[in-house]
Amino acid sequence: MEHNCGCGCNHNNFEIANLDSKEQDAIKKAEAQVKSETGKDIIMIAWEKK
Repeated sequence: MEHNCGCGCNHNNFEIANLDSKEQDAIKKAEAQVKSETGKDIIMIAWEKK
């Protein structure tokens, strides 16, 4: 499926990342840090090159 959000990058070169538990924990830690500093619930989405 072609994706064109207008940002100028080629989304076809990326896919949702497959993360191991250490990587998942690091992202959860970063999300908790953002929540602590801003009060906002912000989630991170991990993309990686195909």
